[in-house]
Amino acid sequence: MGADEWGFPPVFNHGGKDGDFWYSTALAEQYRKAGGRDFVLDGILMALGWGGTYEQRLVAINRYMQLILARNTELEQGFYRHAKEAFGPESFTATHATWGFMPWGDAFKNGYDWWGAIRDYGQTDEHWPVPVRTALAKKMGGSIWYNQFYAPAPAPYVREIWRDARTGGRVNLHPLWPSSVGSKAYQEIFSGPFMRAESRVRLLNLIQPAPLDCPVAIVFGHAASLNWEGPHFGDLGEGFATELWKTFGVRADIIPSSEIASGALKLDGNRWLTYGAQRYRALVFLNRDFEGPETFDFLRRVAQSQTQAFVDDETRRAPDGSVRSKEEVIPGAGLNPTPAVVAEFLQNWHSPRNPSPRDLVRLTDGTSLLLRGEKDPAGDRIDETFFVDCRGGLVQVSAGATGVVGIRLGPDGDLQALAASELRYVRIEMITTSGEPIPKFHLELHAPLDMALWQDAHGKWRGVIQGDSETPQELLRRTRDWVRMDLIPPINTKR
Repeated sequence: MGADEWGFPPVFNHGGKDGDFWYSTALAEQYRKAGGRDFVLDGILMALGWGGTYEQRLVAINRYMQLILARNTELEQGFYRHAKEAFGPESFTATHATWGFMPWGDAFKNGYDWWGAIRDYGQTDEHWPVPVRTALAKKMGGSIWYNQFYAPAPAPYVREIWRDARTGGRVNLHPLWPSSVGSKAYQEIFSGPFMRAESRVRLLNLIQPAPLDCPVAIVFGHAASLNWEGPHFGDLGEGFATELWKTFGVRADIIPSSEIASGALKLDGNRWLTYGAQRYRALVFLNRDFEGPETFDFLRRVAQSQTQAFVDDETRRAPDGSVRSKEEVIPGAGLNPTPAVVAEFLQNWHSPRNPSPRDLVRLTDGTSLLLRGEKDPAGDRIDETFFVDCRGGLVQVSAGATGVVGIRLGPDGDLQALAASELRYVRIEMITTSGEPIPKFHLELHAPLDMALWQDAHGKWRGVIQGDSETPQELLRRTRDWVRMDLIPPINTKR
């Protein structure tokens, strides 16, 4: 159940910017209690600029959008609570009310309420930015995030599953649109490479207890992003995050400034900026217009912590809409950051001693993932070597598989978890200061195998084999606790 594409108002236009406001006596009363005038008169001011000053117009928009954000968050929380009451605490609530059209879709309809609308897992819809998805995984506390996705043809589904898996996510399949059950497109998806890719990726679920490691937090001014008359409307920092990743290979989480007031974005006991399981090496704060003193106090604390703060040097507007008479100084913060400056800081802080593949990603618990499906949508052949820093020194990992490899090592370089599709070999060696390798783990299989192997909370080894292959003796010597999991079969769409 769910109120899909709900909003104030639930129509496909620019909402208040087009003069299209939801009206009710309850909304008008809440608007007045929040400090507004007559809602109809202020609606005219917000839409057309008539009946007040420019500063009053900015404040009215901020007040209105804050009400939209707060009420939608309450509605989403009510939906989540009622779903749990109706279907039980273990039920999975897998939807948000969203429009998916940036920047105006969710701004006008729900005020970008994703971060405040609690779910069991981080969730997004359609084509929302990946850095938003990774941040929501941290906020909701799960190891992965889900993106509801649909398309009229098979190819986009395959691209989506690999993109999501590389960044710690999974695809929540929306019923095909506009295709119907039994159509050619429907059958191609569920009997084609998508399902083989899905069967490979799901092996990671057995060893992935942590979200994607993103060393940079990009925090955007929530009020500034919602004010359609201000210069930062719709700016969530996506461009900054995209350039960080595509140009410099640095992942970032996108978080609204309202998460400071909520207490979710905070400094931990070791004076690191944290958001759920994520500890950030750098904070980039964008668009400080309309932010209050509590935001600037928080930034000053971050700038004196172990996390490096970067902020815009210019804040034009105060919460009352007036032009600020003086800039808010943040001692110790870098000013006017660019993706290049932030990437250079991270490189100087910690530069890897040995190069690793550009598409290698790491989770917050140190798990390393390689996922490839560009040439063959069902999964590309992997023969790769990469390095992991451990307490005991530098560890070299070599692996051969198809599509998916995931490995987690302990502090001394010992294997803790391994998942791979069509695995052929794994070699793990500690590199000593003299350059001599010390073998830590070595597995050579006579036939490729879909498998996962991990230590449980009690230190006991457990394993899963996918498909009908026999369990090799090499693996039985590690543990006899193996479970067989069927490959995902094609779905019968005939009626």
